[in-house]
Amino acid sequence: MLTTLMKLIDFYNKLILISYQQLNRYKDIQKTEEVYKVNQSKELIIAEKIIELDLKRDELFEELMLLLGSKAYELLRTVQNH
Repeated sequence: MLTTLMKLIDFYNKLILISYQQLNRYKDIQKTEEVYKVNQSKELIIAEKIIELDLKRDELFEELMLLLGSKAYELLRTVQNH
């Protein structure tokens, strides 16, 4: 009887250990997903900023084209290379 009880206790302890390990894996997965969401948000913010800058660049270049015409390209490249 005592041997059976000891085996049950050992089995129960193994179940607790396995459950604890699975819980930790689940928590690790959750943390990974949270980090991914944060990174994804940062990535989206960066992408939005790039688009905003690109639109602003187009707007400014159009203004420069109105002022200089075809010489706008030349001026832009000259300034860019210095």
